[in-house]
This record gives sequence, C-alpha cells and structure tokens, in this order.
Amino acid sequence: MHELFDRIQTDWMSKRSETEIKTMIKYAEEARQFTNFYALFMYFTTFMYCCMPIIPKILDLVLPLNESRPAVYLFQAEYFIDQEKFYYFILIHSYISCVIAVSILLAIDTEYAIHVYHGCSIFAAVRCQLENLTHHAIEDCIKHHKKSNRVCLKI
Repeated sequence: MHELFDRIQTDWMSKRSETEIKTMIKYAEEARQFTNFYALFMYFTTFMYCCMPIIPKILDLVLPLNESRPAVYLFQAEYFIDQEKFYYFILIHSYISCVIAVSILLAIDTEYAIHVYHGCSIFAAVRCQLENLTHHAIEDCIKHHKKSNRVCLKI
C-alpha cells in the first residue's frame, strides 16, 4: 500500500506537460467526487439501517398497542447476558460496530477507487504523450522534407 501511494506521489511530482497535468487533475477531481458520493451514500444507508431498531419504540409512543412490540436488534449476536435487560447497551454496541465496519469498508473501497482513477489518469497522460509524439513526428518530417527540398533545389 505504501508503495502505491509513493508511486502516486512520484507520478504527480514528475515533469509533465500542461495537458497531462490537466488530465490528471480531471481524474483526481472525479476520484474525489466519487469518494465523497460513496461515503455519503454508505453513511446514509448505515444511518437508515441503524434506525430500524428504534422504530418499534417510537411507534409504542405514537401509536401504542395493548402490548409492547418485540425488541428489534440490528443483528443477532449472543452476548451471554439478559438481552431484554441490557437492550440499550446492546443497541449502542451494535451502532458502534456498524459504524466501524462501514468505515473500514469505506476506507478500503475508496482507496481502491483512488488507485484505479490514478491508473486511468496515467493512461490518459500516456495517450496525450502519444498524440503529441505523433504531432511532433509529423512536424519533424515536414521540416526534414523542406530541408531536403531546399537541398534538391540548390543542386
């Protein structure tokens, strides 16, 4: 991982043309937008998922039944304690576990996406180099052709 980030830093510090830099900046901006959108989506989805156990408690206050609604947990786990007595502690533990799990997943996914976007930006920069190489090669051919014509005309 450290090598990949070092490579990204080296690629950004290397001498590049203005077109290549603009291309790399465009891909970096796309990566930033993707990362922000993905993080927002994942945390919003996690928030909605974490609201599920609270809904029966809210409904008991707003639309009470003659009996209590059953307790809902985020996920089934055995804590070897009385789950009804320690419901809120288990719920808090579940919330913390979900946020940590999603944060780890988010870190891995966004890091992968950043590396993919950087790889794409390098390929785009190479494309710019190849396009300019062809352009410069054609210009050089024209210059050499003109020089050859001048030499031929002098003969």
